[in-house]
Amino acid sequence: MRFTKAQLLLLTTGLGASMAAVAHPGHGVVGGFFSGLTHPIFDLDHLVAMLGVGFLAWKTGQKARLLLAFLGAMLAGGLLAASSVSLPIPEAMITASLFVLGAALLVAGNSRMLTLAAAPLVALFAVFHGYAHVAEQPAGADSFSYVSGFILATAMIQLVGWGVAALAKRYEKTNATRKTLGAGAIATGVAAVASAF
Repeated sequence: MRFTKAQLLLLTTGLGASMAAVAHPGHGVVGGFFSGLTHPIFDLDHLVAMLGVGFLAWKTGQKARLLLAFLGAMLAGGLLAASSVSLPIPEAMITASLFVLGAALLVAGNSRMLTLAAAPLVALFAVFHGYAHVAEQPAGADSFSYVSGFILATAMIQLVGWGVAALAKRYEKTNATRKTLGAGAIATGVAAVASAF
């Protein structure tokens, strides 16, 4: 299926606008959903990583596979946190995901190795992203609603990254968008390391 420039722009703009429109955190079922929905959007490391996964999914030709691998593994990580299973160094692994995604985006070509390694690496890091989401759930928020919110937000952010990659491939002569996102992911990782000290 081919999209026109206007359709892709409308899709990515609409998804972005819908995410911003529902930014009202709170408690209970509705509040839990909105808290989950806004958490990945306003937590820069999660936002950049998920945009990167969406972009990489398009770039490697693993559109649905990579996005679903991330969502499924993120849900598994969230279940570990909800079950009080302790994962070592989740924040360090989230930061590592930014460096790995950033490097992958900077050097991404039609590399077979990148294509083969993308899904396992994305799934590994997604476990830690999901774990952190649930570990940071606000007190009093309904768990099912909160998880539903952050899964939906993650899918939307990934689709925005996917849409940006599709637009860049079609209308950009250079790889500036991909390289900018890659550099941004690494810069976000550096900022996360710096803030830890």
